Amino acid sequence: MQRKTRFTLAAIVLSSALTVSALPGDLGAAMAAAEKPPVNVSSKKQTQATLTRAQFLKQVVDALKLPKKDQKGSAFKDTGKHWVETQGYIDAAIKAGIIDKTSKYFYPNTAITREAAASMLARAVRTKHPLPAANHVPPYLDAGQINKAFYHDINWATWLGLITPDSNSRLSPKKALTQTEQKQLMQRLNTLLQNLAKQKTLPAPPIIPLSQIKPGMEGVVHTVIEGNKIESFTVKVIDVLKGEGEGGGDIILVRASGELLKRSYGVASGMSGSPVYFNGKIAGALAYGFTDPMLAGLTPIEAMLNGAPVKPKATSLALKQPLQIDGVSYKKVQISATAPKTGQKTAPSTLLGYTLPTPLFVSGLGTKTFNALQEQLQQKGYTLLNASPYSGQPASMKALGRPLQPGDAMGLVLASGDLRSYGIGTVTYVDNNRLWAFGHPALWTGETNALLTEAWITTVIRGAGDGLISPFKYGIPGKAVGTITEDRAAAVAGIIGKTPQLVPVNVKTKDLDRNREHTLKTSIIPNQDILPSYAAVTAAEGIYRAIDRLGDTRGTNRFTVQVETAEFGTITRTDMQYDSFDTAYAAYATLLELMNILTNNPYQPITIKQISVNSEVSKNNTTARIVNAQLKHPDLAIKPGDFIVFSITLQPWRAQPVTLDVPVKIPEDLAPGAYEVRILSSQNDFFFRPLNGSGEEPQSLQEMIDDFISAPKGNDIIVDLYPLGTEPGAEAPEMENPGLDKPDSGEDEAIKPIRSTYSTRWAIQGEARKPLTILVSAGSDVPGEEPVPTP
Repeated sequence: MQRKTRFTLAAIVLSSALTVSALPGDLGAAMAAAEKPPVNVSSKKQTQATLTRAQFLKQVVDALKLPKKDQKGSAFKDTGKHWVETQGYIDAAIKAGIIDKTSKYFYPNTAITREAAASMLARAVRTKHPLPAANHVPPYLDAGQINKAFYHDINWATWLGLITPDSNSRLSPKKALTQTEQKQLMQRLNTLLQNLAKQKTLPAPPIIPLSQIKPGMEGVVHTVIEGNKIESFTVKVIDVLKGEGEGGGDIILVRASGELLKRSYGVASGMSGSPVYFNGKIAGALAYGFTDPMLAGLTPIEAMLNGAPVKPKATSLALKQPLQIDGVSYKKVQISATAPKTGQKTAPSTLLGYTLPTPLFVSGLGTKTFNALQEQLQQKGYTLLNASPYSGQPASMKALGRPLQPGDAMGLVLASGDLRSYGIGTVTYVDNNRLWAFGHPALWTGETNALLTEAWITTVIRGAGDGLISPFKYGIPGKAVGTITEDRAAAVAGIIGKTPQLVPVNVKTKDLDRNREHTLKTSIIPNQDILPSYAAVTAAEGIYRAIDRLGDTRGTNRFTVQVETAEFGTITRTDMQYDSFDTAYAAYATLLELMNILTNNPYQPITIKQISVNSEVSKNNTTARIVNAQLKHPDLAIKPGDFIVFSITLQPWRAQPVTLDVPVKIPEDLAPGAYEVRILSSQNDFFFRPLNGSGEEPQSLQEMIDDFISAPKGNDIIVDLYPLGTEPGAEAPEMENPGLDKPDSGEDEAIKPIRSTYSTRWAIQGEARKPLTILVSAGSDVPGEEPVPTP
């Protein structure tokens, strides 16, 4: 939806502050072993072709302008009389951490290999800027030939653009570095050091543009399928599909291979965002799956960094030339926004693909509340998976201990606490504190404010039915590390460091039957699609946990809902409801209604700071039905401004009838005529509320809030006054009546009743109707008539 400038997002300072001695094992010995057997470079021809370890070390020390002083004693057995030590280069390099002396030998006259040169370059940068650990396999097809002690340095040398492959995504780590290559590497190092001195930030990792991607190219994918260990598999480019991706973007079609894919059942959801490297540069992110689990689609990195246009429907493309894949010819490619359903048929010669799903894992909800949430969010196109049975934190789970890097698993968290909801994806690209991931939208909310976390992958699960036929990673969010700020067609993006301000939701419930209290707490992102639904189900879940019963959840709930806002202070509604099916429903529905009023109002934005729900619940049936209503003084004349008293008979549940005297004031400006009084409960009023309402549309958010707060409660007796013969919701009659006239809006309006309410200790049900005659106008007297008693 936006350009790159909109992605004020985050990631990491791709780095690794490990010294040689801090790396796993004896790095000095590993470096020495990597250079064996010693090959002396003595002839003029050899010197011109390759560079010795001593010569390259000198270039690096000089580039850093390190002070050189030969210390007493020899650092290595083979350098005591060599110029590289007598001139101070060895001691300067050891002091700066470019090399160490854990090995007995340095082999100064041995031709330096490409992997050893890359290591020295990365360590040179580390003297100016921290480089966090990156000890996973580097993104090269021949990574198996790289000494593991060099993994960290080679990853960083790759991300910093200091080294490039020897050919077609292969580093050739054991190959000797030529003098021509040395000049190129030192030029890159000097440029990088100069920029660091000015900007104090690392350069963005190099990318390979889509224009350079050609069929047949081979690359490497980084992803996590277990724990937080980055692993790799390989891909080979089949073709580039123009305009087939989300937002009308392009897709790089590849075939994947490798042992890892056997464990992940092919390309899996959760791999979305996995970075794909060609020739050591990031080309894009894994984002699309196909009915063939070894096929995948990549979102080009340029589209991710620059944003993307609006969301399209499923796209279908007739190819100019048929695609040949494993002996099958495809004339058409169809990409849909969702995974195909089980057994879905594909048209002949059509390659069917889909955006890799991003299921929202939800833990902390029971069956009822999960189903309620699923029903609401499915309407918005979200796929939910109930993770409650698997939500415990594994004993082996541990934090990364470093910033997020390309290939790391990550969590996009919508709710955190007793209720937790999140999506799992993979980090694609990191530029200092900015991060891009997924390669497609997660929720497609545009600007957002979700929590960015590390993630621990527990396992890969085979497809879970319609809408998720592809396998998917199951993971658990870890340490909070930043904020997701953009959710666009081509990428999810965020900022590492500052975490978002979530809305705390506190639900406190007392089970009066067992004298037991329960508190449930969670925090939810302030998104208008997410916050109302998640807050409401949190309220219901807190009640269910307190009463600890789902088979029979009828009962009475006395509750208070409070929403603290920056603009209107704390909005409070207290109510009492009996529900013969679900005692939690009233609190759930009340909070959901208020949240929808606030988040979807047409008048102004609203900042919600905190939500709380306090309930007292019991199994007692506290209902009382209205069975009769009589004027207490039926023979007296009634004038505007009088009080009249109704004797209302209630039938409490399995108890003796009760009669209440309910006073009602007749408005001063009510016109004479025949009227009907309707005495009813809030349940009956709710049925007619969309029709009779107040007769007027609210003109501000404040009016909407006032209407919500003042709405009759479950324990209220409502007394409404209407012209005789009209029905709730009827058009206002043509009469001049200040008390019951329709608003002068130019449109037909529902009649506004004269309303009074009377609170009781019962949950009221039912209704009654009585005719009533207003004899005279306001201010008139009728000789001989007795006034109606005033309560």
